[in-house]
Amino acid sequence: SCQNGYRRLYDSENNFYSCYESCPSGTYPAGTGESCKDCPEGCTSCNSQKCMSCYGPYNLDETSGQCLLKCPDGKYGSNNVCLPCSDQCLTCIGQATKCQTCKDGFFFYQNNCYSGKCPLSTYQVDNQCLDCPSRCYECESEVKCTLCINGYYLYENSDGESTCQISCPTNTYLSDKSCLPCPNNCATCTDAKCTSCTGNYKLNDDQCVLKCPDGTYEQNKQCSRCPEFC
Repeated sequence: SCQNGYRRLYDSENNFYSCYESCPSGTYPAGTGESCKDCPEGCTSCNSQKCMSCYGPYNLDETSGQCLLKCPDGKYGSNNVCLPCSDQCLTCIGQATKCQTCKDGFFFYQNNCYSGKCPLSTYQVDNQCLDCPSRCYECESEVKCTLCINGYYLYENSDGESTCQISCPTNTYLSDKSCLPCPNNCATCTDAKCTSCTGNYKLNDDQCVLKCPDGTYEQNKQCSRCPEFC
């Protein structure tokens, strides 16, 4: 036992009691105050009901009065205390606005949570926002651009995939910042008018035909008018 005004604390390593005028850090007065009892793991100070400060990697959750290695959802650890995340964050790290996941109705992108829709130049997949493909200003998916950055033109291939090109591919022509397909059987065209043809087709008055019409003859895959006397 200890003298009046002193409290005893059991030393489990050395198997004896020590007497203290006040309970040391990491302990609290127990019972009638004659002994000191160890705080829960992670606590530097506590009472019989809760922790009041934490050490090392532990953070104090003031709601539960516990020292935790990982703060509960909606909170993050800073200076050994669990602090609330921003309203839109389900979880965050390091600071209130650095979200890791978002609450329902919000979309996650680069540690932010966006309400209603994803930011410009991204597209939505479930509750996340992903970057549009290169050169896309707006898009619907990783293979579907809908608007290109300046200097590039929208092109949709035969599989329905839309990309942004620095120049329109063969068999297409430029119209209002988009590459549109040339008319049927055109190899090349300008403003929807054929300038050369594919396969056995011949160019006749900006169109590609299998057979030159009456009054014309084929020359170098083009239909030329016969002389007036023919």
